[in-house]
Amino acid sequence: MFQLQSIAYSIADRLLFDQINWAIEPLKRYALIGANGAGKTTLFRIMTGMLTPDRGEMVKPKNYTIGYLPQEELAGEQGTVLSAALQGQPELARLEAEIQKIQEQLKHKDADRETQERLVHRLGNLDHQFGLLGDMNVNRRQKNSAGIGIQWNGF
Repeated sequence: MFQLQSIAYSIADRLLFDQINWAIEPLKRYALIGANGAGKTTLFRIMTGMLTPDRGEMVKPKNYTIGYLPQEELAGEQGTVLSAALQGQPELARLEAEIQKIQEQLKHKDADRETQERLVHRLGNLDHQFGLLGDMNVNRRQKNSAGIGIQWNGF
């Protein structure tokens, strides 16, 4: 269970909220409703660690992660909803970048045989890691998306 305990946050002299206590149970649905400027986005940013509260603490299980997709359009971003959601998966993004880099290096035939073999071996290891981490995350996303009423079809 994820818990907020006595969370307080101010912007300049304006107290946005004080003494927020919230226990968020796994697989439950919650709605956070409030007027514009009431602090909903700020609270989510605190929950994800993007901001630090003035007071209080968050209690979360070990290895617990919170996904957050900002409500604002990301300037200059293109792609699918899934690609935007995966921005919260830095390890997958790192592996993908390294895989692409090695694939580019392998396109150039000027590398000696030993270097090519080393790159192919590294690519195999990265692909295996990516598959394991990706499968784990896809399974978790399927479960989580069903929990909020989204039909999973790979987006």
